[in-house]
Amino acid sequence: MAVDFRWMSRGGVLLDSTGDVSFTQTPWECLRSMVNSRLKAAFDGWKLYQIGSDLENVIGSTVAAELETTIQRQVESSLSQDFLPMGSFTVSTLQVGNQTYQVFVFIQNQLVASTTVSTPAGT
Repeated sequence: MAVDFRWMSRGGVLLDSTGDVSFTQTPWECLRSMVNSRLKAAFDGWKLYQIGSDLENVIGSTVAAELETTIQRQVESSLSQDFLPMGSFTVSTLQVGNQTYQVFVFIQNQLVASTTVSTPAGT
């Protein structure tokens, strides 16, 4: 069974009601936490481990017509690097307006994580 630290969205670990470090309660919660970490991190966000999807750097370095495909490939690469086997998860993107993309990660047809990537105006 997988166990992980519970963490806050802006960094740091959470404490439980006794003042001790809080851990995830279920393997699903641990899996969600780990997928979210990789999905939202910069490529070198974990310093020694280059596991982040680095979605912010995709913006401006990819032509608009290929942006959704590039986002999907970077997320797939991040999740499959020493973590989830290819084919065990699905990455979908949805363009919302002209400059915003929603990214969704599904495992066993269940939404595990999502994030928003926005392009700067004029790109």
